[in-house]
Amino acid sequence: MHFVHAVQEHLPARVSPSTVVSTGAIWLAWDKSPGWCSGAILLCRDQMSAREWRTLQVWLRLGVGSQAAADAGGRLSS
Repeated sequence: MHFVHAVQEHLPARVSPSTVVSTGAIWLAWDKSPGWCSGAILLCRDQMSAREWRTLQVWLRLGVGSQAAADAGGRLSS
């Protein structure tokens, strides 16, 4: 399965804190933005190179997690 066609149009979105990052899969969730609905997509490790997979995992875990903490005033709920 290939999702290239789904990414051709670039629309502003914000990665949701409900995104789940695991060893073999990522549920990438995004929040509603003007003119677009919230949603999620399942990404599997075999859909990209090992380097791209690791980069995405790190970015989601550190970048998005840090932003969520900043938005919550440093408090994250479990």
